[in-house]
Amino acid sequence: MSESVQFEESSINLQDYFRVIGKFKWNIVGLSVVITVLGLLVIFSLPQIYRSTATLILEAGASKVVSIPDLFSVDGNKRGFYWTQAQILKSRELAERVIDRLNISEHYEYKIERRGGGFSFKDLLPKGILPQHDEVSLEQNTDKVNELIRSSIVAKFSSNLSVEVVNNSQVVYISFDSGDPELAAKVPNALVDIYIESILESRLEMTRKATSWLTSRLENLRKNLEDSEKALQDYRERSGLIDVEGVRTTVAAKLAELTSRLVEARKLRAQAENIYNQVNGVKDMERLEAIPSVLGHPLVNQFKQNEADALRVLSELRQRYGDKHPKIVAAATELETIRANIRKQIRQIISGIKSEYDLAVADERAIADDVRKVELEVQEINRKEYELRVLERDVESNRQLYDMFLTRFKETSIADDMQSPIGRLVDPARPSFSPYKPNVQNLSLAVFVASVVFSIVLAFVMEFLDHTFKGIEDVERRLKLSLIGVLPLMRNMKENKSPQKQFLSDKRSNFSESVRTIRTGLLLSGLDNPHKVVEVTSSLPGEGKSTVAVNLALALAEMEKVLLLDADMRRPSVGKTFGFDPKVTGLSALVAGSAKASECIHKVEDTNLWILPSGIVPPNPLELLSSKRFADVLQQLGEVYDRIVIDSAPTQAVSDALVLSKHASALLYVVKADTTPYHVAQQGIKRLREVNAPLLGVVLNRVDIEKATGYGKSGYGYQGYYSSGYGSDPG
Repeated sequence: MSESVQFEESSINLQDYFRVIGKFKWNIVGLSVVITVLGLLVIFSLPQIYRSTATLILEAGASKVVSIPDLFSVDGNKRGFYWTQAQILKSRELAERVIDRLNISEHYEYKIERRGGGFSFKDLLPKGILPQHDEVSLEQNTDKVNELIRSSIVAKFSSNLSVEVVNNSQVVYISFDSGDPELAAKVPNALVDIYIESILESRLEMTRKATSWLTSRLENLRKNLEDSEKALQDYRERSGLIDVEGVRTTVAAKLAELTSRLVEARKLRAQAENIYNQVNGVKDMERLEAIPSVLGHPLVNQFKQNEADALRVLSELRQRYGDKHPKIVAAATELETIRANIRKQIRQIISGIKSEYDLAVADERAIADDVRKVELEVQEINRKEYELRVLERDVESNRQLYDMFLTRFKETSIADDMQSPIGRLVDPARPSFSPYKPNVQNLSLAVFVASVVFSIVLAFVMEFLDHTFKGIEDVERRLKLSLIGVLPLMRNMKENKSPQKQFLSDKRSNFSESVRTIRTGLLLSGLDNPHKVVEVTSSLPGEGKSTVAVNLALALAEMEKVLLLDADMRRPSVGKTFGFDPKVTGLSALVAGSAKASECIHKVEDTNLWILPSGIVPPNPLELLSSKRFADVLQQLGEVYDRIVIDSAPTQAVSDALVLSKHASALLYVVKADTTPYHVAQQGIKRLREVNAPLLGVVLNRVDIEKATGYGKSGYGYQGYYSSGYGSDPG
C-alpha cells in the first residue's frame, strides 16, 4: 500500500515538472536560442590560441657532486622529487630567462609601450589602488615602472605555461599557449634547455662550494689528528709506558704470588696464635705439661722418657736399698736433675711459642703491606691505561674521520657529475596548425546545454514565484473549497462577440459546455433544497465574475425563469453587456421605490432570462444593499422568478458581497487562472466565512487549456475533450 502511494506521489512530481516545462516550452526554446546565438557570437569573437607541448623525461639518479648524503643532496627516490622539479620549471627565474632568451617582451602579445602607445604604468594596477601623489612619484621612478612592466609580462607568461607530471612515471609535459603557433613551440623547447643548463650550473656551483668546504675541513681534521697523536706520544713518554700489557702481566703475577703467601702467613699466624693462647698466662707447670703443644715437643718427650727411666731405676733401688743409700741418693739426684731440665725446657718452649707467634704476626703484616703496594701499583697502571686508551681512541677517531673525508674528496669528480643525466627532451614542441582554443564545437554544445538548463531553471523559478491558481489542486488545497467548474480561455471568439454573452452566441462551443457543467454542479448541489438566490463574486475586479454571472444565468434560463441582478453598483457591467443605456432605470430606482418592477426589469429576446441592471449609481450603494427595502424587493422578485443570479462587487474592493451573502442561498467565488494570487483569494474567502456566507464552490476562469498539461492528480482532462468539439463522440 505504502509503495503504491510513494509511486503515485513520485508520478505527481514528474507530472508537475513536465507541466511546468510544457507551460513554458516556447519561452524555454526562445530564450535558449537567444542565449545560444549570443554565446556563438562571443565564441567566434574569441582570439585563437595555439598550444604546443614538449615531453621531458626527468632522471632521478643520485648526484655525485657531493657524496656525503647530508651535504647539498636531493633524494631522487622521494615521492615529491618530480613535483619539485615541476615547480622549478614553473619558477619565475626560469620564466625570466626564457623571456630574455626569446625576447618575448618584444612580441606583439606581450609588448607594452611605455609612452606614445597609450600605455601608462597605471594600466598595470587596478584603478584607484594608488593615491595621486604615489602615481606621480611612480611615474618619475623608472626602476619601479620597469619592474611593474616586467612583473606583468612574467605573470602573463606564467599563466600561459603549464607543467604536468604524469603519475607513476618520469614523464613531464610542458605546454605553452599563445596566439602565435611559432612562439607556442619555441617556449617549451627553450624552457627545457634553460632548465637543464640551470641544473648544471647549480651543480657546478654546489661542487665548488663542497670542494672548498671539504678542503678547509680536511685541513682542520689533519691538524686535529696530528695534535691527538702528539698528545698520545707525550703521555707515553711522561708515564714511562712501553708495554702496558707486559707490565700488567708482571704485576698481576706478583700480586697473585703475594696473595698466596698472605693466605699461608695468615694460616701460620692463626696456628701460632692458637698455641700462644693456650700457654699464655698459665703458671702451673703441671698444666703447662698437659698442653698438647708443650707435651708434644721432642725435647720434652725425651726428658719425660728420661724421667720415667730415672723413676724406674729409683724404684728398683729402693726395693734393695734404704733411702740413705748412695745409689738411692744418686738416683734421686739424677731424677731431680731431669725434672729441672724438663721445667727449663718447658719455659724455653713457652718462650719459643710466643716468639713464633710474634714472628707469624709480623710476617703476615709484612706480606699484607706488600699486597697493598702491589694493588696500588695495579690501580695506577689501570688509570694510566684508561688515559692511554682515551688518547688512542681520540687518535683513531681523528684518523678515521680524516681518512673518510680524504677518500670522499678524492672520489668527488666534477667530470663524472657533469655526465650524470638530468633530463632528456624526448619529444620537442612543434608548431600547431589547429587552434587549441576556443573549441568551437564543445563550447557551442556547452553553451546550448547551459542555455537550455538556464531556461528550464528560470521557468521553474518563475513557476515557483507565481502565486496564482492553475488547477483543481491549487483551488482545493489553497481555498479548502470544491471546484464547481472551469471556464477555458477563449482565443478564437466570433467577431463582435464578447465573452459575457458567449453562451448565447455559440451554444456548441467549449466555453458553453463549461458553463453547462457549472450549471449542472449548481443544480445537483441543491436537489433537495434548490438554491433560489445565487450570488457570484470574486476577489478583485477583472477576474470574470460578471462573465460567469451572465453566462450562468443564460444557461439556467434554458431550464427555468431566471432573473440576472446587477448588484455591482459601483462598476456595473451587465447593462452594458446587453446594450442598455447607462442611465436606464434599474435596481437603485426599484429599491428606492421611484420606479416599478416592470420599468426596471428587461427581458432578453429569445430567452427566458430577465435583466435587472444596477441603474443610476447611488451615493452609498452599501446602505442601499443592506436596507430592509432591498431585502423586501429581493423577496418579492423570488416569488416571480424561479432563480435569481446576483452579480456582486469584488470582496477585496468593498463589502457589498458580504452584505448580499446574507440574502443568497449559494455563493460562487470566481478565480482567474494564472492571475489571482493565493493570498488575495484566501483573504476574500476568509471575509465571507466570517459572515457565514453560503460558499458553494469556486469557478476557475480563463484557463489556458492548450498550455495546461495536467490538472491535479487526474489532469485537466479538458483539452482533448474540448478539442474534439461539442456533440462529437467523446470516446
